[in-house]
Amino acid sequence: MPDPPSHDHPLWRMWLLPGEGAQWGLAFAVHHGVLDGTAVMRALEVLFAGRAASTVEQSAGSAPAAARVVPNVLRTLRSAPELTVFGELTGQRRIDTAAVPVAELRAIADGAGVSVGQVHLAALAGAVRRWTAVAADVPVCVPVDTRCPDEHDRSGVHLGLVRIALPTATADPGRRLHLAAQRMSQRRMSSARSGARALIDQVPVRWSGPALRRLGDRRNVALTASVFRSAPALTVLERPVEDLCALPWLPPGHGCFTILTRYRSTATLSVLTDTGVAHAAELARNWAEEVAVLAAATGVNSGRRDSAEPMSPGAR
Repeated sequence: MPDPPSHDHPLWRMWLLPGEGAQWGLAFAVHHGVLDGTAVMRALEVLFAGRAASTVEQSAGSAPAAARVVPNVLRTLRSAPELTVFGELTGQRRIDTAAVPVAELRAIADGAGVSVGQVHLAALAGAVRRWTAVAADVPVCVPVDTRCPDEHDRSGVHLGLVRIALPTATADPGRRLHLAAQRMSQRRMSSARSGARALIDQVPVRWSGPALRRLGDRRNVALTASVFRSAPALTVLERPVEDLCALPWLPPGHGCFTILTRYRSTATLSVLTDTGVAHAAELARNWAEEVAVLAAATGVNSGRRDSAEPMSPGAR
């Protein structure tokens, strides 16, 4: 952002929501220009889980590293294909979720020699392929955390954007997994993170701003595919949090934002869509079914009774 968020309105708010008997709820809203997802989790841990607040020295970026984002930006010269399910945006929202065991994703990853994130993107590619019947690869915007390993406690907003083409044109699930792993390799993502960090920290906003806008422009990416890693075990006032489901947001002009949250033994895909998007619930369900397809392709027994098991009741 070229300037800090305006203080004409509160940058964060918190409400206590009384319920019946011993039930109660809490709502916490914060401006996304103040805290990103990782920083929100750290703030909640300090407020409610007894975690000590800490300060982290900012690491100095390298200006030449910003050149690593140039190939990524140049790919935005190719527009995203039109998807038939996207209609006229209404400004209204709906949320759909599907959950699968984390162990299943890990078993597929181990069997194929890839990462869990790559398995997720391969499943998402199959889900989008079935959802839209598109005959071309679909580029998506993948947000990445630009914090260094010793900066996990660093507050604020530290996000970069990467454009990745989902292999939706490929019919074979094993081949889709191979292409997803290739396009989201550890080397490429590491380069993308360091490049995004340098672009934001070292390059003047008059140049970095347009580059970031191109990477998130709906004309260049069909939707957003984010992955969020939460803490391994959260507590609120000494009570364990049983389930965690992320609520994405829709950038201006976008109709679909997906985010995968891994918490304890469950991986939950949240799909936020504009109500003008057709058959929105199918995308989450297709993703869970495509995870099962990848399990079969890699010889993994999913052991699931249902392709999209519902989340268990309890604290979220």
